[in-house]
Order: sequence, then C-alpha cells, then structure tokens
Amino acid sequence: MDNRVLTLRETKDGTTARVPFNDEVWLTFTTLDRVDGNTHVFPGRGPSGRLDNVKKSFNAALTLAKIENFRFHDLRHTFASHLVPSCEVDPISLDTYEWRIPCPRRSAR
Repeated sequence: MDNRVLTLRETKDGTTARVPFNDEVWLTFTTLDRVDGNTHVFPGRGPSGRLDNVKKSFNAALTLAKIENFRFHDLRHTFASHLVPSCEVDPISLDTYEWRIPCPRRSAR
C-alpha cells in the first residue's frame, strides 16, 4: 500500500490490479489495529499470516443483519454499479473496471 494505492498481486486472472484510496478509505486502513510482525492488512491466524477466507465471518454478519441470498462476490458488482451513473471517477478506478462498465464519456478522457 504505497502512495494511497493498494496493489493486488494475486488476482483471480493472474494480473496485478491497483486500487486507489480516497481520504476516508486511507484513514480507515491506516488506523486499523496492527499485529506485530505481520505485514498483512487483514492478518489471519494460520501459518501464512494472511486472512485466507472470510466466508465464516461474512456469513455470520449476514445472519446477524438478517440478509438472505447475498454472496461476498455481490459486493464487487455493487461497487462497479455505483461507478456507472456518473462515470465521474478517478481514471485509475475506471480503468480497473472498464471492460465491465459501459461509460459513454470514457472516450472523451
């Protein structure tokens, strides 16, 4: 996480992705409690030191919130959907999702 950009090195399709942080997200991430000796933002308990699976915690949160028929992956689609109406987003963010989001003003950049 350098220069307010999160670098995802192991994405599903094998490419590297970069996600810029706005001020609010940056403040949230930089004030999280840290685990000594662990460089991961979301540390896990296993030998890798990273959180490998959020399914149990996510499903518990859904149950507490009484949300049904919702998957963790749906959050990705929700985020992308919020970019569509105005297309007024940081160019890096738009480039990250451009193959999925129709934006008539993209060509004007």
